[in-house]
Amino acid sequence: MRVLPIWVMASAAASALAADAVPAYPAASAGSSINQEKSMESAKRRVPKVPPVVVGAIRYEAMRGARGRGFAQNGGIVEAVDTKTGKSLWTAVIYTTVYDPHEEADVQDRYITEMKLSPDGKHLQIASENKKSYLLDLSDRTVAIQK
Repeated sequence: MRVLPIWVMASAAASALAADAVPAYPAASAGSSINQEKSMESAKRRVPKVPPVVVGAIRYEAMRGARGRGFAQNGGIVEAVDTKTGKSLWTAVIYTTVYDPHEEADVQDRYITEMKLSPDGKHLQIASENKKSYLLDLSDRTVAIQK
C-alpha cells in the first residue's frame, strides 16, 4: 500500500468537490433514516430585537436567553431594570411556551416582537410571535390577553 502525503489527498478531495459542486450521498428510500434526518433539520432563526421601554428610572426589556438565567423558556419574559444601577428589579412571564419533546426546543421558542407603553402609562402593550397581544400591569405585574 502506498501512503500519500496529506496535501495530495486534500487536493484530490477538493478537486472532486469542485467538479461535482454537490457532495454525493447514498441513494435513500422514502422511509430511510437519511430522509428522516433531513426532515428534522431546521434553519436557526434570529431572535427579534425589541427596543426597551423606559419609564422614569426603570427600563423594561424583552429578556433574551432566559433559559440561561433559569427560566423554562427563552421568550415571553419581560425584565424591569433599574436604569441607574443596571440591576434587575423583577421579571414577569407574559406567556408560557409548551414544548413538544420530539422537536428541537429552539424552533418552538416564541419571542416578544414589540413593546410600548399604553396611553395611560400604567401598562406595557406587548406583541409576540404567537400572534397575540398582552397587557402587563406595571404596578402589580399581572398579565391580560388584549382583545
